[in-house]
This record gives sequence, structure tokens and C-alpha cells, in this order.
Amino acid sequence: LTVHIIMPIVGICSKWLLIGRYTEGTHGMWGGMYVRWWLVDVLLDICGRGPFKDFLPLYYWLLGAKIGRGVSIDCSAKIGEFDLLTFGDGAIVGPKATVRGFRVGCSQMVLQRIRVGEQAEVCVGSIVVPGH
Repeated sequence: LTVHIIMPIVGICSKWLLIGRYTEGTHGMWGGMYVRWWLVDVLLDICGRGPFKDFLPLYYWLLGAKIGRGVSIDCSAKIGEFDLLTFGDGAIVGPKATVRGFRVGCSQMVLQRIRVGEQAEVCVGSIVVPGH
């Protein structure tokens, strides 16, 4: 039970220690930022969401996302690069949807802001990434 509660907090802290706040920019593949980004992604996956699985907007807010009132995020959605994400009031992210603030192009990792507007819905299986 204790591990169930502590591990997600370890994951959240690891994001803040290794990345701090994600900022927009272009980074070389396999460079320092890419390796830290990958490590945080793996650590968050290993640590899990524990009790936050029932409070996903709070979990993503603790990771740096801007979360409006009444936001609903399905537990199977893939969310990342949290500081670059804004979810307006009443936004919905459906099952198996992906909302991430990064893309790869020309051997570079590009981080850009994503905004899901008020009352907007990212439907089942949809993918929202920069430049698309």
C-alpha cells in the first residue's frame, strides 16, 4: 500500500529534478535533453499513477500541465510534456487518445505548446501533437 502511494510521488519528483519545466525548443536526438526526456518518460511509467489514477487532472497538474475546471482525462490516454499542455475548462481526452507536446523531425526532437480548448474533445484514439 505504501509503495502504491509513494511511487507516483517519486515519479513526479523525478520529472521536476531531471527536467524542471519543459520549454519550447528544438533539441538534437540523443542529446542531453532527449536522454532526460526519455528517462522521465520511463520513470513515470515504472512508478505508475497509484491513487492518482482516479484523479488524473490533479496528477497532470502536479506534473506541470495547465488544467481547467471540469477537465476529464481517460486513464488510457497518453499525455506527456506536461508543462507544454493546456486543457481548457470542460475539455475531454478520450480513451487511447494521445496529447503530447513533442514530435521528431529531421533527427531532432521538437517541443511545442498544445492547447485543448474549452469544451473541446480529443476523441477515442486521436493523436494531438505539434505540427499536425
